[in-house]
Amino acid sequence: MPLLRDGERDAVSAVAALMDCNPFLPERVHLERRALGEAFVDSPMVWHAEGEAAPLNPNAPRLRELVERLGTELRQQLATAGAGATATPAELAD
Repeated sequence: MPLLRDGERDAVSAVAALMDCNPFLPERVHLERRALGEAFVDSPMVWHAEGEAAPLNPNAPRLRELVERLGTELRQQLATAGAGATATPAELAD
């Protein structure tokens, strides 16, 4: 049985890619949208030090909630599988 359901695998992949992307480039917005799906909220794309302070990214708390929920679910599944159970990349991709 796969550890991640449909859609979750892509969300996890997008969150992982967010860790390596430049937050000032359009790629960040694309990855946030991919990770959050329908929960994504359009917001100003450019953050800069000049001018008025931009509002906080409304997707940041949504991403945190997604990661916390998926992390909790995966830990519970691994705990249920028995002591010493691990997930290999192949199991996550099934």
